[in-house]
This record gives sequence, C-alpha cells and structure tokens, in this order.
Amino acid sequence: MISARKMAFAVHRSALDPVHSDGDNPHRSIEIRERRKLPVATDIAQPNERPPTTRIELAHQLLFRVDLLASLLGNPSIAAEIQVLKRQLARGHSILSARPEDNQFLSVVTLIEAALASLTWKGYTSVVLDALRNAITPALREGAFPFEESEAIRRYFKSVGIATIPCIDLTHSEHDDE
Repeated sequence: MISARKMAFAVHRSALDPVHSDGDNPHRSIEIRERRKLPVATDIAQPNERPPTTRIELAHQLLFRVDLLASLLGNPSIAAEIQVLKRQLARGHSILSARPEDNQFLSVVTLIEAALASLTWKGYTSVVLDALRNAITPALREGAFPFEESEAIRRYFKSVGIATIPCIDLTHSEHDDE
C-alpha cells in the first residue's frame, strides 16, 4: 500500500515535471521520442560539423573541442568530450599524412595523443588545456609546419609537466594500502 507521503510526492512531482508522471501525460511518449533525436555529445558527426580536409580545418575543430573541455573542467561529463577529442585527433592522421608539409603537425598530434593517454578526466586542468591550445594554434598558419615548431611544443609539454611517454609511478602501490 502506498503511503500518503509517497502519494503526495508523486502528485507533486508529476505537477512539476510532466515527463516523470505516471502515465497521466499523453505527450510523454512524444517527449521521450523527441529526446532520442537530440545529438549525443560523443557523436563526432555533429550536424554542423563536416570532416576536416586540411590541417587548418582540423586545427579549428580541435581548438573548438579544447574550448569545450574548458567549460567542463571538474565535471565527469568531460570524459565523453575527451573521447571525442581523441577520436578527432586519430582521424586527423590521414589528412596530415597525405601532405608532406603537414607531417610535423602529425608529430604534434601524436604527441598530444600520448599526453592525453596518460591523463584521467580528473587530470585535466587549465594548464593542460592551455598546453593543448598552444600545441594546436600554430597549425592555423598557412604554409608548411616546421620541425622547430613541433620540437618547441614537445619541450613546452615537458616544461609544464605533461607526460608524453608512459611512466610508472613507483611511489604508490596497491600493497601500501593494506
């Protein structure tokens, strides 16, 4: 038997939010179907986003993703957007490897991928996002992407403490907790 308190809560909840009503809303199934049509955040093929065909277009899309991550810092939903960024980076390989003048930016992309592989969603900070912006922004310039630029980005990552090679943390092991 439903208590009076539970019944009052159910009535109050359905009055405030018709989607949570218990069948008394004829539009509920329509609302649910409409929600299913909304784009999913992890869908790389957003309606207004076409696949990049040049290094500059790729850089614009990557910077857009990094800016989106900035708005999600500290929020677990950032993990889904990180996966989208990683997917965009991976899909950029074919674009960059097709043109010899973009090969050095391909090196930067793989450097970014290595850095992202070593971070969990909690490891993303404004420092990391600034480093990503600094790594991607030079790709917006016309012309060949120079080796010196990719080397400077590698050194910058190292200077701000972003690991780009696998490392093992020997200071903490699971046996220390026992």
